[in-house]
Amino acid sequence: RGGGTEERERRRMREMDEGIATLEEAAMLCPREARVMSSLGMALSARWSREDPSDPAWAEKMGRAAEALEAAVRFEEGCRADGCEEGEDTAAALLTLGEVLARLGRYDEAIGHLQKVWDHLGSYEEGIRQHMIGKAGSVMNYCRSQLDPATEKT
Repeated sequence: RGGGTEERERRRMREMDEGIATLEEAAMLCPREARVMSSLGMALSARWSREDPSDPAWAEKMGRAAEALEAAVRFEEGCRADGCEEGEDTAAALLTLGEVLARLGRYDEAIGHLQKVWDHLGSYEEGIRQHMIGKAGSVMNYCRSQLDPATEKT
């Protein structure tokens, strides 16, 4: 049965790769569409965050995830500043961006983005808000511990 599980996992990864390729095409067609960029970044993160960081493609793919998520956040925040209604996925994009940057060892940047999550939680139901706050706090604590191993966890 282990072989069946491995085959399902390989099939799942192939399907994710196909979906990512489609999102990359969409990003080329709509490079300023926040939701496309957010979806691409989240898909890349989901696909590559569990892979071995020593895989040569890992840093490239996770870096691409960070770029896409940064673009999504930048577009959403620009829209917000212009008075348009903000999309609900800004907080999720910031949280995922923080996680990706932490995995890449870019701890200061991760903390900066994670601290913004609270400002974008307005429309989420309370349970999801609390989950996202807890996750953001956990990743920030991890980043702080990597920046200063003597730092006590709060």
